[in-house]
Amino acid sequence: MAEFLAGAQVSAGVMRAQALVADSGAGESAKLVDLGQALVKLLATVGTLVAEWSWTELIVRAGWLPHASIPLELVFEAQDIADTDQRLTGHFRSDWAAISESLRASVAAAVADSNACDAFVQSLRAHDLGMYRVAPVLLFPHVERLARAKLLPGAQGASPAVPLQMAVGELGPSQFTMAGVSGLRLYQKLAEHLYKQVRTADEIAAAQADPVPNRNAALHGRVDYASEKSSLNMMIMADFIFDALSKVPPAPR
Repeated sequence: MAEFLAGAQVSAGVMRAQALVADSGAGESAKLVDLGQALVKLLATVGTLVAEWSWTELIVRAGWLPHASIPLELVFEAQDIADTDQRLTGHFRSDWAAISESLRASVAAAVADSNACDAFVQSLRAHDLGMYRVAPVLLFPHVERLARAKLLPGAQGASPAVPLQMAVGELGPSQFTMAGVSGLRLYQKLAEHLYKQVRTADEIAAAQADPVPNRNAALHGRVDYASEKSSLNMMIMADFIFDALSKVPPAPR
């Protein structure tokens, strides 16, 4: 929780800066007041980023991915990583109806392809039934198909992994399904994990240790993604990618 405490210290600095600006009075120069106000805005921004980084760090360490439904206090009030995991598990289960609908609506708004939308709805239903193996093996092919159609038109056999990572990376954080640090965390998983090679014993062990599904491990049968975490994490990532694909310009034909 050190990062959260650092955020609290920044917030205290913001309040001190605000007080200094307020006490400057009419006798002080307008330049000093403007400088103080700029400092307040800068410290407030830094404080927000530090708090969000701390929030997402705890979520990721617990094996989940950030989602807009997670209340800040749910995570910050946790005693440790195990408690964070337990709280998040309870949240996703108790609020599943609303979370499921928000994911469905987000994908429906971003994707015009009926097959991909149907596959996502089927993944949601399978998750609801405890069939957690479905989402990774069902959604990765649709992610690749839509990415290839958008970024590599006419190249049926080419892998869209690198073009996908590059295209999404060119978007601003404010354009992601979750803005700011949370969106950057999701992009980091796309860039560093989702399409990473998984062949050697060490690579397989690393993939097994990460509840976010890896495409190569899932589709080549090297890791059995059978947990509640891996199922929901896959749907959060698919939602993120589908939404990002809707915002990147198509490659020239």
